[in-house]
Amino acid sequence: MKFSGLFFFCVQEIISQIDARQFTWLHSTSYNHTENWSKSRLPCSTDTVVFPKDLRLTIEFPRGHLEMKELVLPRNGEIVFSADGSLSLSSQNRIDGACDGGTNEWRSDLPWKWLSPDSWSLTDPATPDLERVPCPTDDVVFPPGSTYFVVLPPFELSVSTITIKGTTMVGEDWDEFSMSPEGDRQFANGPLRSTGLTCDDPSGCECQADLLSRWICPEKTCPIPACLEPIQPLGDCCLKCGAFLLYGFSSTTRISQVESVVKEELEPKDVHWHVGRTMGYIQVVIVEKEYANVAGGLADKLDQRLLTSGLGLKKWKLESSGLAAYPGGPGQSILFFFISMIAAVALFTFFIVHYERVTSIGELFSRNYGRFSFARFENQSGAVELGGATASEPQQEENATREFANPMYSEDPSVLIKRKVIPKDLGSESLISSSETSSLSEAETEIIVGIPDQRNMEEIATGQLID
Repeated sequence: MKFSGLFFFCVQEIISQIDARQFTWLHSTSYNHTENWSKSRLPCSTDTVVFPKDLRLTIEFPRGHLEMKELVLPRNGEIVFSADGSLSLSSQNRIDGACDGGTNEWRSDLPWKWLSPDSWSLTDPATPDLERVPCPTDDVVFPPGSTYFVVLPPFELSVSTITIKGTTMVGEDWDEFSMSPEGDRQFANGPLRSTGLTCDDPSGCECQADLLSRWICPEKTCPIPACLEPIQPLGDCCLKCGAFLLYGFSSTTRISQVESVVKEELEPKDVHWHVGRTMGYIQVVIVEKEYANVAGGLADKLDQRLLTSGLGLKKWKLESSGLAAYPGGPGQSILFFFISMIAAVALFTFFIVHYERVTSIGELFSRNYGRFSFARFENQSGAVELGGATASEPQQEENATREFANPMYSEDPSVLIKRKVIPKDLGSESLISSSETSSLSEAETEIIVGIPDQRNMEEIATGQLID
């Protein structure tokens, strides 16, 4: 029994060492890396090679023979030549069909920052950004055969071990290297510590979550998600398409066992997945390689499996993204339709409220705006059509007096004898009846229409006209 317990303890220790995460630095200040040059290619025989004057790097030249037109070195820095390498410079104008010439400058604007997720080898899209930079219990490797320039944050960071040029350094060995001229040129700011610390918690160890928003996310450029309702797992800077599950855990939870169940369930599927402990939860992230909105179904099935496996997990949250949003696809078409409808209703309501002074929805529908109809008018007497109804011309009463007629343009004597006279200076009306004007000539009648004097006014008022 004691032997079995000892064996189990040893196995656990071995697994702990195997499960330690290893981060490999992706950038290099080596001469042969095309990303380091302004022309995105290596210098050639007719190029002027320029290193910025303030560059404080160690740059390693490759093996073999190098040829260029001119070489401009920095004021401070280090150029490392290979033991079997050579360099020749020629200022003569030569024609080289494979080289367009000009100035090829070493780039000093590259984002070689320690806290940038894109600087490290963990590029799986399901891994949250917080867990894509080294944590205090992780191992860091800088590949041999290259030189480096790493920008550290202005505060202390720690990792478990650091390996440079095939040599693993911990504690004092690393401190001695970092303070050497070579270490000072390759690691700016800091300090960086190598503690040898390993994760001895069976439920997993967390990264420094306080670095996420201020130091890690500003180094990220987020793409546009290809789904209508993207998710944001804990520790991620960007929205993404897929699903994630959060679980509370107990003292009996083993994160390695959770990973085994997830691997067995998702490995046959065409998805990326990640299991980690972050911000007080055990999190499972699922990201499809080609998004087809199946991650939600996989997450539901996996959730049932994890909760019935006796792992001491307690479900906290499950989120999945929505329909795919392909440019011009049905998802975007439906979204555009609904947005257009909402905008149209809002615009209509604005005009009604603004121009009709409507203060409530009830008033909008209860107000009586009256009946509106069109009328057709024609140059004819008789009936007039008005919105489908017929209105007859009213008949004048017999011997009715006309309201107004212009004597200047009428030739009908019957009109002249029934005419009103409106004195301009009195503003009142006087009417000469038919019997009183029957003996008047047309000329005499027109005199009455003029502007009468006081005598004429009196005669008109009594029904008499004096020549």
